Amino acid sequence: MRKRRKERSIPLCPDAARIWLHGLEILRTTIALPSCRGRSLPRNGVDYILQQAVNHAGTHCPSLIGKRISPRVVRHSTALLLSGREIEFVALRLGHESIETTQIYTDIDLVAKELALES
Repeated sequence: MRKRRKERSIPLCPDAARIWLHGLEILRTTIALPSCRGRSLPRNGVDYILQQAVNHAGTHCPSLIGKRISPRVVRHSTALLLSGREIEFVALRLGHESIETTQIYTDIDLVAKELALES
């Protein structure tokens, strides 16, 4: 969920998009993330669902057991994964209006690389 409720595009693989759209058809809604009551899912609902998915994934990936993963952590991870791309591409993917905002992530990545080289 966006801080300022801005509309944005999020890329989905074709299979995920198909399944998601099918679910919306079944529920007969246009709300992107509907709650069980048919309303927009609140922010803590997104956190809860993400944490449940992480807990379930822990059965297959033990390093996730006990980890607290938030949507913000997912954003940071995405930025790091995309760090080899042009900054404009990363900014677009993260929904940043300003390159300066994206620069924060690239600065964090540079610090991580320097620490890795030292160890």
